[in-house]
Amino acid sequence: MPKSIELTNEYIIINNKKMALYMGAIFNIHFDGTRGFIFPNGKVLLRGARDCKYHTCWNWLIPVAVKSYEIIKEESINNPDIDKLMNDILVYHLKRGSIKYIYITLIKFIDYYNKIKEHEITGVL
Repeated sequence: MPKSIELTNEYIIINNKKMALYMGAIFNIHFDGTRGFIFPNGKVLLRGARDCKYHTCWNWLIPVAVKSYEIIKEESINNPDIDKLMNDILVYHLKRGSIKYIYITLIKFIDYYNKIKEHEITGVL
């Protein structure tokens, strides 16, 4: 389990942006130079990743966990070990109410998933 990762402001901003994009948000630079996200549900966050609450709010994080689990099931990542690992980690930390470790686990999954998608496009892993 990830024990030594500190949730610094930089780490949170980088990974909240990653999660927002994973969840279908579009990063947009507005006419006045401000940057922000536009989410598929129409929600707009003018300060971008700073306004995302994946690291502190279950209402933000659970949809990411659900999407990740559905991807494992639907897109056949072809690795039963990942399916079991994700399930075990999510259930373990959900039972303990540990948002930090679920957040970190999902970030690691998104990184893994993005590498697979990049490999499908470029052929380079």
